[in-house]
Amino acid sequence: MQAHKRILGVGALVLALTACIGAPSEPITNAPSPDSATVDTPSDTTSDTASEDITIVTHPTDTDTEARVTAASFSGEPGAYQVAVTLSSPDTGCEQYADWWEVLSTDGDLLYRRILAHSHVEEQPFTRSGGPVAIAPNDLIFIRVHMNNTGYSSQVLQGTVANGLRTTTLLIDPEADAALAAQSPQPSGCAF
Repeated sequence: MQAHKRILGVGALVLALTACIGAPSEPITNAPSPDSATVDTPSDTTSDTASEDITIVTHPTDTDTEARVTAASFSGEPGAYQVAVTLSSPDTGCEQYADWWEVLSTDGDLLYRRILAHSHVEEQPFTRSGGPVAIAPNDLIFIRVHMNNTGYSSQVLQGTVANGLRTTTLLIDPEADAALAAQSPQPSGCAF
């Protein structure tokens, strides 16, 4: 079968990832620790489906301006999970810092956003918790990070509480990103 290549918008991308997800190839399920290894993010992710091969075209991560979600762990009960997210971010101060991380549904709906009130120049990587997040153990979710000056990172974690999360690199529609970024809650400023 000849491979078909196409650039996927957020809707098609979610459908492709939902159809392709199984047991994560690189699970990130344990609580992050200082010894945790960072999972390398590929520049292209290829998946097989029954009808065709789908190539998700992405842009490479710019480590000078993009933050990365490196790990996440869950605690609590279904429907009210607390999530601890570890980020690696090229923070330089209030002029460039990770200002939030968020959890999205497969439909692109914002399920939870954790605002980061200041930069973390001297604390890299760092972990911040938030919740409750109203998801079930088998709900497919995405966790991603936003920078105050460059927007969303192309790298996300995807998966479920029950089966774990894996690193995926995405190219998302800028209009959809702008609409999502405008939703509440919003940062009220940067402390330092």
